[in-house]
Amino acid sequence: MAVDWLHFSGVAAWIGGLFSLIYPFVPRLRQSPWTSAFLDGANAAAVGLMIAVTWQLGVTSIVDILTAALALVAAVLLIRFRVNSVWLVLGGAVIGYTWRQLAFA
Repeated sequence: MAVDWLHFSGVAAWIGGLFSLIYPFVPRLRQSPWTSAFLDGANAAAVGLMIAVTWQLGVTSIVDILTAALALVAAVLLIRFRVNSVWLVLGGAVIGYTWRQLAFA
């Protein structure tokens, strides 16, 4: 079954537009106990989704010792030294390409 990316981009644009309309009212919504609780729940759900996606991505992409080492080094560089993620992606690509060319895999 093919994925209809045009449909997904339309939905994402709609959600982004709705968010941009609602965002200026968030401080006022925080004053109401009901809407504040709703926003707290939405934040918790968003964090839960991010954790689930991160876990699934890690399980899928960390398949050997090289990818595990790259993930660990990238996490340390990102968290401890705040290296821009573009450099981490480029460094991982260069290391992966070099690893393949040297036929270690």
